[in-house]
Amino acid sequence: MFIFDPMEKNRKREIYFWLVFGSLNFLLFVPAYIADMDRSSFLPWESFWQNSFVQIGKDIVYNRSNLDVFRWSIEFSLLLFLASFLLPARINKKKLVLAFFFSFYLLLLIYQIYHQSFYAIYQTPPFFYNDWGLLKVGWKIFLNDFNWRFAALMILALIGFTLIFFALKFLIDCLSKSIFSYWSKGIMLFFFLESLVLLFRWGYQAWPEHVLQFHVAPIIKNIKESQDAHAQMKAMDISGLVQHQPYKNIELKQWPNFFFIFIESYGRVLYDDENLRKDYMDYLPGLTNSLEKDGWFSRSILSTAPVSGGASWVSYSTFLNGFDFQNRGTYWALLNDTLFNQYQHFPRLLQTKGYRNYRLSAIGGSEDMEIPWDTYTRFYAVDEWILNEDFDYKGLLYGWGPSPPDQFSLNFANQHIREKQKGDPFTLFFITQNSHNPFLCPDEVSPDWRSLNDSTVNQSQDSRIFEKPNIESYKKSIQYQLEFLVNFIQKEGRAEDVFVIVGDHQPPLFPQPGAGFETPLHIIGKDSVLLQQFGEQNFSSGLEVKDTSEYIKHEGFYSLLLHHLAKRYGEDSESMPPYLPNGYSIIKK
Repeated sequence: MFIFDPMEKNRKREIYFWLVFGSLNFLLFVPAYIADMDRSSFLPWESFWQNSFVQIGKDIVYNRSNLDVFRWSIEFSLLLFLASFLLPARINKKKLVLAFFFSFYLLLLIYQIYHQSFYAIYQTPPFFYNDWGLLKVGWKIFLNDFNWRFAALMILALIGFTLIFFALKFLIDCLSKSIFSYWSKGIMLFFFLESLVLLFRWGYQAWPEHVLQFHVAPIIKNIKESQDAHAQMKAMDISGLVQHQPYKNIELKQWPNFFFIFIESYGRVLYDDENLRKDYMDYLPGLTNSLEKDGWFSRSILSTAPVSGGASWVSYSTFLNGFDFQNRGTYWALLNDTLFNQYQHFPRLLQTKGYRNYRLSAIGGSEDMEIPWDTYTRFYAVDEWILNEDFDYKGLLYGWGPSPPDQFSLNFANQHIREKQKGDPFTLFFITQNSHNPFLCPDEVSPDWRSLNDSTVNQSQDSRIFEKPNIESYKKSIQYQLEFLVNFIQKEGRAEDVFVIVGDHQPPLFPQPGAGFETPLHIIGKDSVLLQQFGEQNFSSGLEVKDTSEYIKHEGFYSLLLHHLAKRYGEDSESMPPYLPNGYSIIKK
């Protein structure tokens, strides 16, 4: 005869409760594990057996450096357990609690994805105020590159949210009906007591190594720092910045043509990572010697960028403007400030000296995107854009965009400019495309750049911007960039040209945390006297940076370049503009 046992039913419900609760809880730590999976193992106990019993105990209940998913969210756990006191059988309250927990859980999960993605790519914590513009750009790129893979991801996300909803509904039903055993109550008490220990010892902060973690803490910190960034923006002295024109009266006996070429993702990781350094050191001397044989001199140093892993526009804007843009929020605010468009950054200064400023944007696949060209024209003082659509390119496309080979793009722009300028001074700004993640580039530099425009081999590669980068592809793409640039300088460079080649930021994901924001900076020209002057700031001779402990800052380069130009070509050597290592201060005094 079957006898109904309510205690047995309750025990099963209790087991299911912990299984579902544990799964939802562990899911909150998946983003951190994925972001760190190159250094962390999925199972936390793989390294336990190398430690003492005391250390093993600490690893299990307190903190461990392996960022696995087997941890507990303090707020999610405590709020869920406290909800058991608020859940009588009345259905309206259960619906209200379910709506709250579903919203709360999605907030924690989505924020973790956002936080861990930004930190892995940019090596800095995300800030809402700074990242809003970047998120809008990313969303436009997502829509522009939308394909079946993105559609599948969206469907999977929708299925995932639905499963989370029903899992939370099950938990709340269990809390309203179950009588928990002493074991379950003991676990709940442990969560509560250890969270108090963490709170009193460390304060309300998020530490990724802790087994129990405060998940709301980084959200609160993000909001506070976004408010601080907004206040900092208000403290900027834009009017004073516009009036700051220390170089407007500078007169030189000779004004070179300037090629400002930013190599995408060209970072100091090439010196720090053993997987990259050997090959990099193998081919750099050959490129230096090749330049010197043709009468070209080069000087190199590391320069600290304001960003790492992305947001190139913050980096090269800092470089050309002579002050630290600091973050994405500052950039987007200044981009749309009409008063700031009067500031005399380097390209705008050159316009007053009779230069024509060209900007090459070779990125493909942007025809359907809404790009504010007029805003960028005013902001960067561009006289003429050379765009992908001007190329009439029918050859093989690569990587980000996808785009033509950088060798073709730069040579096409140079030919167009030389024919148009007829010897008049100019600047060309270009940020490379083939060293952008996913680091797809040609196998070799072509003897004739025109041969690349071959319709018989036309095929477009998926840009795959959201794919994890490959270190071998990165290594190859940087070598391609340097080799084609040296080839370009040798074939197309003239005595009156100065080439400034610099990295915009470190590549995403490869550098270890705390690796630094420095990027290689090379200055190449035929005037050996001008190049030697940079030795005063410890620039190394050649393309290799001999001492990686020496570096300048991106925001200091504007004043540094004007300082050495005036020293070399100035009509009045007594009134040389000073070098400002930290750039110009933009905060109201």
